[in-house]
Parts: sequence; structure tokens; C-alpha cells
Amino acid sequence: MTQFQQNTDNNIPSVSETRCRPGAPFICPPGVHLQGHAVAIAKPLVRSALYTKVAFLNDILQEQCGLHSLAIITGRHRCAKAGLVIVPDLSILHDADALAGSPDLAVCLLYIVSLGLDIMTQKHWNAALGLLRNLQPLACVRHVSAKKEHISFHVGERLKIEQPDVHKALRSIMRSPKSNFTVSTEGAAAPGAVCFNDLQEVVAWACSVRRTRNELGPKTYGVDEVAMPT
Repeated sequence: MTQFQQNTDNNIPSVSETRCRPGAPFICPPGVHLQGHAVAIAKPLVRSALYTKVAFLNDILQEQCGLHSLAIITGRHRCAKAGLVIVPDLSILHDADALAGSPDLAVCLLYIVSLGLDIMTQKHWNAALGLLRNLQPLACVRHVSAKKEHISFHVGERLKIEQPDVHKALRSIMRSPKSNFTVSTEGAAAPGAVCFNDLQEVVAWACSVRRTRNELGPKTYGVDEVAMPT
């Protein structure tokens, strides 16, 4: 039996990572833990820290927010300071055309992916009205921050002029704690730099590096009750 176990461990391949979408980095799939454990895996706990600042991907139902006694951040760069972002539905994060067609959404996506922000659908936000002190982690999609990667960005002159908020967002992320981003606009791009010349390229990059933590829960369903990828 010992020999059989050794052969099994060495010869049977296993999937340790999955993609959010084609071209995205691989991440560990939900519920799969390949490391050795002496005891059962601990269940996710109620968040010890409360959300104090919330932003909405779109200007939707903000009149309800007073029930939470939270700071609601508005403006083009609202996601820069928010701990939680409310989205109408998870499908918007998979619609590259819609994201690239709106400078506002493109900037929000850039912050969400780079800073690793938590998001929640409007449906689950409504269900949690007045109950955020007991908010379960499974009610949110939790992103892995991309700003920890060493990445050099070069913003093209046209994008800098036509969409200055993208350049402002990148510089804001670069200056945030533990960020390894560098941003340049002058001269030629450095070798290996990620070049942005339009919003389509910004959205394509953000979608390709978007990563989520492997937690299951109600976040895997859209407003139409159809199961969706995170």
C-alpha cells in the first residue's frame, strides 16, 4: 500500500489553478486544497473588520445607503478609497465592450483589479440592509490585488490627453501602500512595459490579470438566479 500511495502521489496529475477568463492568470479553484492538513479546513469566519467606505459601480439606489451609516464615495475615482464596491450584476465584469465603452467603468475596473477590492451584487447588498455587522465573506467576491506584481506601465500620449482619469488612476495606485507599479508617459516604453493607447487596452489588461479568492457562496449567482463565474 505504501508503494501504491507513492505512485499515486507522483503520477496522478491534479488541477491546482483555474482561470477567471481566457488569458487570465491561473488561480486555485474553489474548494480545492492540495496542501497537507492535519485537521479539517477551517470554515470562513464573519469578517472582523467592518466596511466603512462603499462605492457603487453605477449610480444605483444610493438613497438606500443611509440605512448602513457608511460613507458612500462618489466621483470618477470613487473606488480608490472604497473597501466594498456594489455592482448591478457580476456579468458587467465579463463584458469587455461595455467596460471599454465607458471611461467611468474602465477606471473603476482598474481600481478593483489593481487594489484587490471586494465586490457585492446589488441583490445581496439589498439582502444585507442593516446587517453589515454580520456580513459573511461568502456574500462578496474577493479580489487578489494586482498592484503587488512588478509591472511597468507606459501611457500613450493620445490616451493621456483623451482619458486623463486613466493616467490619474494608475498614478494613484502606484502611490498606494505596497504597490509595485511604475508609470511613465514620456519617451519610449521600457522593455517589457505594458503600453496603454486606448481604453480597450486598459480593460483588456485588467480583465486578463483579474483574480479572485477561492471562496464559494451566494456570490456565484446573478440577479436572475443563474450560476455565474466570479
